[in-house]
Amino acid sequence: MKNFFDKEIAAEHGFEVALDLAAGGAQIHAELASIDTIRKMQGRPSLEEEEARNRAEFAELMDEFGDEGFDPDLVAWVRGR
Repeated sequence: MKNFFDKEIAAEHGFEVALDLAAGGAQIHAELASIDTIRKMQGRPSLEEEEARNRAEFAELMDEFGDEGFDPDLVAWVRGR
C-alpha cells in the first residue's frame, strides 16, 4: 500500500483521505494481478498483452485511414500522447 500513498494528497486533503485512496489503489492492483493470473491459467493473454495487441490494431487503422474520425482520447492512447 505504501506504493500508492501520495504525500501531496495527504497535505492537501488530509491523511485519512490519502490513506483511503492508497488502500483502494492497492486493492485494485491486487484484483488486476488476480485477473491476470486467471487469464494466464486459461491460456489467454495478460491484460497488458491484450492492450498491446489492441493498440497495435488501432495504430494500423489510424496509419491507413488517418487519425481523423477517431475519438481524440483513443488517438492519444494509441499514439502515446
